[in-house]
Amino acid sequence: SNKNLRSAYHGIAKSFLQQVKLKPETVAVLPMGVDGQDLMDAIQSEMKVQGSVDFSQVRFFQPFEFVPLAISHESLIGSKFIQLWSQLPGADIENFFCFHSDDWDTFVEELSLDDPRKLFPRGMDTSLRNRVRPSEEDALQEDCIQFIDAIAEQTEEKLRELGGVDFCAQAIGYAGRLFMNIAGSSHYSATRLTLLNYEAMAEHATWVGGIEQARQTAALTLGLGVLMIHPQTQLHLIGLNEEISREVKLLKNGEVSVQMPASIANRIENAHLWYTPDSGMDLA
Repeated sequence: SNKNLRSAYHGIAKSFLQQVKLKPETVAVLPMGVDGQDLMDAIQSEMKVQGSVDFSQVRFFQPFEFVPLAISHESLIGSKFIQLWSQLPGADIENFFCFHSDDWDTFVEELSLDDPRKLFPRGMDTSLRNRVRPSEEDALQEDCIQFIDAIAEQTEEKLRELGGVDFCAQAIGYAGRLFMNIAGSSHYSATRLTLLNYEAMAEHATWVGGIEQARQTAALTLGLGVLMIHPQTQLHLIGLNEEISREVKLLKNGEVSVQMPASIANRIENAHLWYTPDSGMDLA
């Protein structure tokens, strides 16, 4: 299974290198965590064979981020995303588009909380957007949500300004989640603040400090619609283990449903599904 997984990452790495050679200013959405490191290792290995590639014009977009977190917070993904992908030859820090900014950090500092998630002790309540006269505590929460909404809108606008995503590689999450788009997400959804369902909480609990912290955490996610802007978007989905074997089978059978966000692949002409024997066990 590990051999098949390495083969998948090397296949994706070859496609990415070819894409950057053909279009140096490629807009890329790449994975994070272990998946990101595995793809990075494959890219570096392929460059030893093919020769180095210049990534100085590539634009890197972070697929999702947990909120509300301070820039200095150990669970913040953006800094790890930059640290990983800036290792590519020539990668320019100015071409990384992450969800956190100095303005956000200033806002968080003014909260005077050691962990900004404490602003939402019962979890983030997005219905605050619609309250006419919120209480003082709720008003501060509403300010936070509006700030996050503005970050999402700015990210979406930047992606559209650049013509959309050229290349995207992501692992399929439980129940077919893609980025942090959970079951029920429209295939035309915008970049936005979204609440985590139980599967997303459980899968990423170790990323944010445990299941209790996960309950107080929401996410900023690229919308599925960003994959539909560019008519030639390359989408590479990876099935990692037997827990998502059902989703791999449905994808192979042409499933298109908002109940499985990853099924957007079947709307995209240049989409590729990579899977291991474990994740493909239901195909036999």
